[in-house]
Amino acid sequence: MANQDVNEGRSFQSLPMPEDESFARVDSTMPLPQYMTPNGAAHTAVPTSTQRSRTPGGLKHPKDSDRGHKVNGCFMCLGGCWDSLVRMFTKCSAPIAFVSIIGFILLLAAIPFFIFMIQNGEAPAFYKNNNEPLTKNITSQLSPSDERGNSNNLDILLGKILPPRINSCSGFGFNCNNEPDRLISNFQRCDGRVDCSDGSDEQGCGACHTGFSCLSAENPDVMVCLRGTSLCDGITHCKDNSDEITFCAKKTCAKGEFLCEQSNMCVPMSYRCDGDIQCKFQEDEAMCDSCENGAIFCNATKLCIPKWNICDGISQCPGGEDEKNCMCGACSGNDRVLCGDVNNVCILSKNVCNGRSDCPNGEDEEDCPGSCSVGGILSNDTSLVSALKKKDHVTCNDGKEYLRKFACSGILTQCNGICQDSCDKELAHTCNNGDCIQRKKVCDGTPDCSDGEDELDCGCDAETSYQCKSKTSSGFGKCIGLEKRCDGYEDCPGGDDEKECEKCSGVDSFHCKSTNQCLSSIERCDGIAQCPDQSDEMNCECAECQAQPFAMYMCSNSKRCFRTTDVCAPQTRCPSPSNVDKRFCLGSSSAFIAVVSEMK
Repeated sequence: MANQDVNEGRSFQSLPMPEDESFARVDSTMPLPQYMTPNGAAHTAVPTSTQRSRTPGGLKHPKDSDRGHKVNGCFMCLGGCWDSLVRMFTKCSAPIAFVSIIGFILLLAAIPFFIFMIQNGEAPAFYKNNNEPLTKNITSQLSPSDERGNSNNLDILLGKILPPRINSCSGFGFNCNNEPDRLISNFQRCDGRVDCSDGSDEQGCGACHTGFSCLSAENPDVMVCLRGTSLCDGITHCKDNSDEITFCAKKTCAKGEFLCEQSNMCVPMSYRCDGDIQCKFQEDEAMCDSCENGAIFCNATKLCIPKWNICDGISQCPGGEDEKNCMCGACSGNDRVLCGDVNNVCILSKNVCNGRSDCPNGEDEEDCPGSCSVGGILSNDTSLVSALKKKDHVTCNDGKEYLRKFACSGILTQCNGICQDSCDKELAHTCNNGDCIQRKKVCDGTPDCSDGEDELDCGCDAETSYQCKSKTSSGFGKCIGLEKRCDGYEDCPGGDDEKECEKCSGVDSFHCKSTNQCLSSIERCDGIAQCPDQSDEMNCECAECQAQPFAMYMCSNSKRCFRTTDVCAPQTRCPSPSNVDKRFCLGSSSAFIAVVSEMK
């Protein structure tokens, strides 16, 4: 039972879902925050009183009966235009009158097309009732309480390109007042931290997700929600200074209170093991075997995860318990989505279609825009493609997997020290200690191997060496073996060793016929055209694109791929683009592309 002192403006309780007592917009049809407990029961925070909020207005479908009125109105408008035109003829010169008549005839010719569009036009995307199996009680495809129907809303754009078994939980969450595209989770509402730039998520709170609340020192008529870090911090947040008096500088506690021995604080027992650290030395969150105030117990760490960190797309528990069994009320907002297959796992939206599976069954990587399936027999079955088909991957220091050819090339710094004595022969040089460095760094005047052996034996022999035309950045004149001339890899600073080549000798190297230039195997179908005629980026197989260490976008109607970050400029660069290609670039002017363009 809540124990609230109205006069002092503070409450010690495990509080329910906040009511909305302000103009902060919360859809009254929106279910309260829910997540499923391990035993399968749905946990719901119930407000203390009827929620007062604004709801979206009714939306008429464009195919309603008012279309007849629109057509009649058009004819009435044309009649008025004709009368005005006749009056104008009596006052204007012959040339002006002639031009006006031609314009009026063209206007008349457009009437049948206009009528057809009114009678048969398709409803805008935000009127359609998309199937979202995990989303319940949705009365509108618009963002909650967004009465203006902003079709450019990031949440709506995401819904157009998300894989079929990924749920954006459209219709749930809280819209920031001054940011129509900013949608946050219900658990972020009144949680003691400002998430909206205008602070609307912490305004008008009838109740708080935090254990402590009081009347604000800055605005005495408004309740403020405070996390444990705001208690006894030397800053007055409450009108009555209760946040700096009630719990602070105490060595003995009353019944029903918990003593923070090291912190010299007394806090209510309801604060013990709630995931919110009230004691400065975290005594209140130590030795927990169960949790309070809606927090989840993490078996691996024996710590409680506070409700505002539950279903936020980021696993605080090594086993991911805090991101499983989620429902849309909790896993809502622009920055997270819900896996729809196993355990209802909540993941960050930026991890969707990034080339790595984050959902238990990999549904976040299925049918992604720009994705493709690596087939069996390929016309361009290069060594790079073969490595992809064999799944010859290496896990690097950033925890991500890369094809061994890239990981052991010396190009990716995150893979340094991973490929001891197994450096790629085409792209890398193996140091005496087994480290891989890029081939072009050999004999460049700067030691890169730990013992400097990459700068030994760098003399030039006219019979067996090629003298680079350009000097290195250190002013060193470089020579390379003749066998490295026209092999596709640029060993010389200016790349002149790969120019003026009648043919290329390197394995899977590519010959630009228009310039007689040789490219390495990894430059073919890497999303960047090196040949002036772009021939190195044409007729690309899916496997050639997917082998790259970047997030790649495969165009729907052409054998062409781009790096996901470059495919929109701002319209799609795909030749003969499909509707999917076009829609993918709809939000390129906002933060939309950043959601799906994370590097592999």
